[in-house]
Amino acid sequence: MSENEKKNNPINLKIEMKNCFGIGSLNHTFQFDDAHNVSLIYASNGVMKTSFTKTLYLYRDGKEKDITCLDSNENSTVTISGSKFERFMLTVLPPTAKNLKDLTQSIINTDEDLKGKNKPTHLTQNMIFHYLGKNIDKNQYTTDSAYKEYINNQVEKITLDYDNSLIMQLNDDMQQFFTNLISLDYNSGSILKYDFKIESIQKNNSTISIKEASEILSEGEFTILKMQELMRLNKYTEAVHPSYVIIDDIVDSFDYGSKHAVIEYLIYLAEKKRENTNQPLFYLILLTHNYDFYRSVYSRLGDDRCKGYRATRNNNAEIIITKANYFRNFFNGMILKKLKKSKEENEINKHLVAAIPFVRNLAEYQGDECSVSFFTKLLHIKKETKDITLSKLISQVLPDHNLSANNENKKALDVIYHVADSIISTEEMAFEQIIDKLVLAIAIRLKAEEFMISKLGDDSTDDIEENQTRELFKKYHKEFSDHQTLQKVLIITPEFIHINAFMYEPLIDTPIDVLVTLYKEVSNLK
Repeated sequence: MSENEKKNNPINLKIEMKNCFGIGSLNHTFQFDDAHNVSLIYASNGVMKTSFTKTLYLYRDGKEKDITCLDSNENSTVTISGSKFERFMLTVLPPTAKNLKDLTQSIINTDEDLKGKNKPTHLTQNMIFHYLGKNIDKNQYTTDSAYKEYINNQVEKITLDYDNSLIMQLNDDMQQFFTNLISLDYNSGSILKYDFKIESIQKNNSTISIKEASEILSEGEFTILKMQELMRLNKYTEAVHPSYVIIDDIVDSFDYGSKHAVIEYLIYLAEKKRENTNQPLFYLILLTHNYDFYRSVYSRLGDDRCKGYRATRNNNAEIIITKANYFRNFFNGMILKKLKKSKEENEINKHLVAAIPFVRNLAEYQGDECSVSFFTKLLHIKKETKDITLSKLISQVLPDHNLSANNENKKALDVIYHVADSIISTEEMAFEQIIDKLVLAIAIRLKAEEFMISKLGDDSTDDIEENQTRELFKKYHKEFSDHQTLQKVLIITPEFIHINAFMYEPLIDTPIDVLVTLYKEVSNLK
């Protein structure tokens, strides 16, 4: 191992799962070091997030027997291995916000992972019984059982007082990030109760029970409970062991401002160091289906601390976690720059086609009706669509750039279809191929409109000012019954074509093979 590698202290955490809830199999090694201690996973809903987190939550508590499998004939297994890894180093936020009893219990418990904490602040059995010895007289109890009951009650009160002071301190920290503060109220002999001081239910300033909370609180307010658990991580300040923290969609129900407050807190956790070392205290694995959150976390932490991943599942329920690119500026970085630098004809044409919806949006913002009309003719079939040449498209997309291509007199519509055909013939496809998805969506809709116009026998579409594909479909639906493929076109393509800098998720979430299949189906319509 080189001196540089030793300095960075690489840590590998290998997680293997088989038949765990909805996960058929998963085998991935997370690679951390002193510089990179955050793994950020983007996974669409239904892929793996909840199953992954629930499995690790049960594994952390030694409850693997409670992990269920969709196939009752198979056994569920989960193993985690890594350098000096122990279960107590794993912290998992409850995968469902309404799992209140588990959440409160995890807050009450004094975990083994606090063994590195300073002695004066750590309650010991000797300290407890030293206190009890000063305040009780065994002779005042007539039976051993009564005496034991009293002892147990007193121990519980002492430990609750200890945890209460700890968590109220965490609540003070939490006020930096949330206006809606949750304070905790204890009642000896009962499980922790929450006193929600939340504006939306503050009518009588009264305490509500867990049962009442489950009936009253919104998902967003329940998500704040997750934040309470996250704040609990502050008590690891002086721990000597690292902690691997798994967090599933922590900001899913928060508003914009609160979401960024959470991100700031995650950054704070990522930057905390173990006592007397320069090594991270926390190794974070963050899961989300919210691409805006993914993008925000990545941009704030940067490549020097965060590694981005994409989780996908195949037809065998195998979860594949691969390195993901981060798109800082989609239009400029992925389209215009590549368009200007590309030398190969098909690549130039591909990026020209992908630029069409973006340039049209810019023209709309500028009030350039002439340009809007031009680009609309390449996103919908109009009378002049088939007359537009490639050279005209180039001059409209990059008017100030000396870009040339072969066959500039070739029809732009033919170029769009040719690029789409080349995409579906590519053997290797990855989710990052957003350009390919965008081109396919444009080609799919154009082919669908061409088909409907040919069937309706009316090529006059210039009077349709908006929602042209849907308006054509309404007419087609009245006369023909075979419309299943066309319905899929209506559902899938608009989210791709009407796009701006903030709308990444439709492009990210839809597997490219879905678009490839739909393109083939539309091409075969007769």
